[in-house]
Formats: sequence, C-alpha cells, structure tokens
Amino acid sequence: MFHRSYPEIKISPSTLRKVYIAHRIRYKQIKRVKPVMDLLHGRSRSLALSMLQALDEARSSKLKIIFVDEAVFTFNTFQGRAWAHSGLNVQVPEKSLSMPTWAIVTGVSESKGLELSICHPRSIKAV
Repeated sequence: MFHRSYPEIKISPSTLRKVYIAHRIRYKQIKRVKPVMDLLHGRSRSLALSMLQALDEARSSKLKIIFVDEAVFTFNTFQGRAWAHSGLNVQVPEKSLSMPTWAIVTGVSESKGLELSICHPRSIKAV
C-alpha cells in the first residue's frame, strides 16, 4: 500500500512493518469478483425464456437434445495476495484480467452421453 501511494519515498522494511502493524494492515488474499447475471430483468430474461420455449418445443417434437457447455482454462499468473487494511478486502474484477485462454466445448446427450468435444485456442462467445 505504501509503495503504491508514495513510489518516490524509500523506507526501510522494519519501519514499514511497524507502520503496517500500527495501522492494522495485513497481507491478504485477493478476492476475484465475477459479474452476477441477472436473469430476472433485461436481455438475459428474454434469452432465458426463449431458450426454455425452444427446449419445450424440441421435447414435444421428440428431437434429440444435446446439452453444450464451455470450460475455459488459463495460466494463473495473477497475484494472489496483497497488502490491505484490516476489515477491507482487495477485489479485482475478473474482466480486467486479460490472460490467454483455451476453451473446451463439449456436448452431452441423455441417450449417448458424450457426443462432441472441441478444443479452441480462445474463449468462445455466443452470437
């Protein structure tokens, strides 16, 4: 915290430690925050309702239903701990971390199990 606020000032580690102890500053875990999807309002609600309607239509016409999901893997180069005041957690939005990713898309059906599996060198966005 001190070196971020005053980068031009040099201070000994023992003095810095005493200042941090006096002000109850600890070395804490950084909490990564993911945005929460609000399915009750806006575009997400209309997409969820249209998806449920399409799923009901497919079931009623006896079509084979395949569930698809994406898992994204990345190298964890993110710093996991930082200095923070007592009672204050350091939070970083997940969106602000730009790291190379690999996406694995799989399709699973109720009858056959694993139907399809594809690896992709980036995160996949729905259109």
